[in-house]
Amino acid sequence: MSKWFPGLTPLKLQRNIRDFRRLNHRYLSESDLVSRIFEVFCTGPFPQNFSFPTYEYSFQSGTKFFRVRAIPDDDHIAPLRCLSNLSDAWEPPANAVKMGRLNRPRIPVLYTCVNDPILAFREAKVSSKLFSLIVYRAKTEIVVSAIGADHLHESDSDEDAAMLEAFYDFLELEFTRDVGVGSEYLYRTSLIIAESFFSLPRTQAWEYRSAVDREKFNCAFLPGQGKQCLELVGVQVCLSADALDGMLHSKAVVDFDSVTCQARYHAIGSDRQKELFPEIDLFQS
Repeated sequence: MSKWFPGLTPLKLQRNIRDFRRLNHRYLSESDLVSRIFEVFCTGPFPQNFSFPTYEYSFQSGTKFFRVRAIPDDDHIAPLRCLSNLSDAWEPPANAVKMGRLNRPRIPVLYTCVNDPILAFREAKVSSKLFSLIVYRAKTEIVVSAIGADHLHESDSDEDAAMLEAFYDFLELEFTRDVGVGSEYLYRTSLIIAESFFSLPRTQAWEYRSAVDREKFNCAFLPGQGKQCLELVGVQVCLSADALDGMLHSKAVVDFDSVTCQARYHAIGSDRQKELFPEIDLFQS
């Protein structure tokens, strides 16, 4: 008998997963969907008790996080309309937020990539000629829960380890399902999984596999945690054509007035650029 899922056998778990994936999620209420997810790991109707090991990871102070926003092709004169105020460098306003993989409508969440600006560009699916690369830095250690990380179960029996592998594989696959136009209801499953299984008392952010590169991870900060955990380094205005080839070509950098919060644009090669982003190579920009 599994010590984690009492009474549940590997065959029963496999059948529960099969039955869940045959459901028409479009017509399930959120409460029904919660019950159906939990019932995958039960021997009968929810609620029943089961347990599972939890894991926390951390990013050290100073770790960089990147976010990309497309710049409309008709917005090319500084100051850009889409990058004129400090608020443009953080989460979108609540009235512009739709249901997402890790956020409810009107609840902004800061979605980022860790230490990888090109991944952030690919995740944003930019089609415009220019994009803004927003750069943040961790102010302190950041505690994350990883959705889809590989966990070791060396202290478990082979059967318990196999059950846990199936448990985490199910959660990751259901969390990361592709969502297109008309299937946004699938985001509910992702959010329920994150909130129910990966929101620990100290969790400040969720780490999860990238949809464009399964070997890499994205990081989304819980509502209200982005500004608590991160400081804004600045913004780079970059060419999309070079990013498609895996290179950054910065045309200008941006910081913000500490009093008015208005954007200030600086040329590549300027003292302010060298202070904000010393890594920019003048001959590559």
